[in-house]
Amino acid sequence: MEPWNEDYYVELFEKIGFKPLTYYISTIMENMNPVQRGHLSKKIEKLKKFDYYKDITVKSAENEDLITILNKVYDLTIEAFKNNFLYSELDREIFLKMYMSYEDKIVKKFFKMLYLKEDELIGYVFGIPDYAELQYKEKVETMILKTIAISPKYNGKGMGYILIDELVKEAEHSGYKNVIYALMHEKNISKNIGSLLGDELRRYALFIKEL
Repeated sequence: MEPWNEDYYVELFEKIGFKPLTYYISTIMENMNPVQRGHLSKKIEKLKKFDYYKDITVKSAENEDLITILNKVYDLTIEAFKNNFLYSELDREIFLKMYMSYEDKIVKKFFKMLYLKEDELIGYVFGIPDYAELQYKEKVETMILKTIAISPKYNGKGMGYILIDELVKEAEHSGYKNVIYALMHEKNISKNIGSLLGDELRRYALFIKEL
């Protein structure tokens, strides 16, 4: 879920000596915006011209053993995020325990894996319903794109767009109206994708204080 804070919280942190260390943004595609969907479609059409596209397969976690998938995802996560700002590697056991504890909240059709030639996992995207909407409306209409990871070997080849396209189509088919691209670091390439496919929703600061 998207964090939510009162505006005055920032002032409170600053008064006790905290300073912004870095910034994150979230963007939103509302009502499956046709212009933003068009941007995504154009990206996919360009990718179809490359030879490697025919070897790409996207599968969801439906009808799959979750623990088996999470073991594969763990390996890719370590590889994809090892150079990310403030990333700390979790032990496999902790990673698996953490995600399996939310098994009843995971919507497997929003857990998409990207394979090269059917067997090499080279990316994944993980979306969750915005359950916080149930606090003020009768149903959830927004899906949050929580995590996307691509093997460094395939960075810059548009793999992220392929995964996001599949996830957005799944969300739309399931009756969701909005997609949030959540908490992207201001210097991460994912910010460029989020800005192309959605309007800025919120900005966040990570505060730090030396003790």
